[in-house]
Amino acid sequence: MKGWSEGDCIPFRYSVENKGSRPEMLDLELVFDSELDGTRGIVGFESFAVPGGSVYGPDFDGDEVGHYRWVVTVPKGATYVLEWCARLSDEAGLWPGASLHVSAKDGGSRDVPIMTKDLLVPDLAARATAIAECGQITYSIHFSNVGSADQRNVTLVDDYDETKVVVTDDGGGEDDGDAITWLIGDLPRGDEGNVSYTVRLKDGVDDGDTIASSGFVSGDLSEKIIANNRYLIQVAVKFGPEADAGPDRSITLGDSVVIGGMPAATSGSGGYTYIWGPATGLDDPAKPNPVASPSSTTNYTLTVTDESGCAESDDVRVTVTEPVLCGISGPDSVCDDQPVATFYYVGEDLLVSLASFEFTWRVDGMEVGSGEEVSVDWSRFEFGRHDLDLEIVKESPDGTIATGGCKLWVLYVESPTASIIML
Repeated sequence: MKGWSEGDCIPFRYSVENKGSRPEMLDLELVFDSELDGTRGIVGFESFAVPGGSVYGPDFDGDEVGHYRWVVTVPKGATYVLEWCARLSDEAGLWPGASLHVSAKDGGSRDVPIMTKDLLVPDLAARATAIAECGQITYSIHFSNVGSADQRNVTLVDDYDETKVVVTDDGGGEDDGDAITWLIGDLPRGDEGNVSYTVRLKDGVDDGDTIASSGFVSGDLSEKIIANNRYLIQVAVKFGPEADAGPDRSITLGDSVVIGGMPAATSGSGGYTYIWGPATGLDDPAKPNPVASPSSTTNYTLTVTDESGCAESDDVRVTVTEPVLCGISGPDSVCDDQPVATFYYVGEDLLVSLASFEFTWRVDGMEVGSGEEVSVDWSRFEFGRHDLDLEIVKESPDGTIATGGCKLWVLYVESPTASIIML
């Protein structure tokens, strides 16, 4: 009775020969260890091959001992062979060195011990490797059954550090926020497999920080060796570059603007290369800070690659607006005897335009009014030439903002005085 696995059904045979001159009645009791110290041993008997008579049972003496009875009349000169198997529980191997018993009792007792040390058991093993690059870590986990028996319902669980990483690819497992579980299923002896998953580093993790991950593989059947079921792996993180395309920009058609952050790349291993796309409207798409002068609103993407081959991208939008029409109608000179003069915006037809406008009037930089017209009291200013500026903010229905303005030189003078001489 050697070489059987937990959960197996171990075959038994009982033979009886009647050498007498008349039929003989046989009432054979079959006994097995059902439970010992709270752990199941033999679940029961099954697959009976009965040459005659009937098998009754099972009956249990508490939870510890199970009983069957074979009641048969054996004819003279006949040999009957009763066959069955004893189904071991999945926990039978929990008692190293102990034994389970099957007994055949007919006036005496014949014990057939099943030594648990002779049971074949599975032996699961797991190990992990990790590759850290470009701000992420990829874990590869190898699992195998190096034991002498098949393992049932194998499960692999990896516990990652959710305070430092976020899972981006669970590798077909089930991620619950701090661990990933793979349901492997039955794993025959000698079989092996692999799973992998990828995480992204969270904000606050520094280059070179150590990230730890641990896991274990298990199955329904108990194992004698469990130290190799677990693994622990630590890896120093490596960040890729961080690209900065700079803030969004707005220009008037025909103007230009420098784009890209200051600097346009940080972190990673250095030795950056820069590629802007599309190249339309840029003076040099390979510069970190090109001059952009697109003819229409354009989204530019900056891709930064460091010397390790890690890359990251960032976007910036350059909004191109039509020039804002601006003109000022009003006197270009004002006398001090009539110092108040009115000036008007001349440009788009505000009555038909769908855009909204904001007007700000300034004299020599000092705000003097708003709206499409303004009255200025020049007596507040010294005699001489002054700048009258009109600043315009135009918001189109699509939310696009455009700015513009215009200027008028205004001369503020003293009124001439006349004297009458009587001759």
